[in-house]
Amino acid sequence: GQGGCGSAINSLVLGTGVALLAGLLGSALALYVHQSRIALRRWVAVLVCLPMITPPFLVGFGLAQLFGKAGLVSTVLKTLFGLTSTRWFFGAYGVAMAQILVFFPLAYFMALHALDSLGRSQIDAAKYLGASDAKVLRSVVFPVLRDPLAVAMLVIFVESLSDVGTP
Repeated sequence: GQGGCGSAINSLVLGTGVALLAGLLGSALALYVHQSRIALRRWVAVLVCLPMITPPFLVGFGLAQLFGKAGLVSTVLKTLFGLTSTRWFFGAYGVAMAQILVFFPLAYFMALHALDSLGRSQIDAAKYLGASDAKVLRSVVFPVLRDPLAVAMLVIFVESLSDVGTP
């Protein structure tokens, strides 16, 4: 058998996946909030903070109530599509889902701060000069997000490795 090496590899794979997906989710939400001129920006910040301030087992418990055998989502999936198995949730996918939910606010706040330091004027100027949205993302936004997002994903990776409450 693999012994303890298998657990270490699983933890590294989980941490890497959680860091990548939480970083992607956090930066996408930050970009949306930054670009949308939302009047409820503070409410978004409060809602994003909620998973961070709750105990880890509470997030896991809430997700189990949604995706467990008699959970709301499981019941809807069984009723509408005849899907009966929710065993996938009680394993690596469920742990990854819970950790992404808990840790993506780190990436969100770091990306939002970087975008706020960039300001809307540079993005608007690039669009005014004829750059497509893809070109603006590639040449203006991503260079600003690269370093803060790398730091956020490193912190999320370490947090994922040290998280014992969610599993």
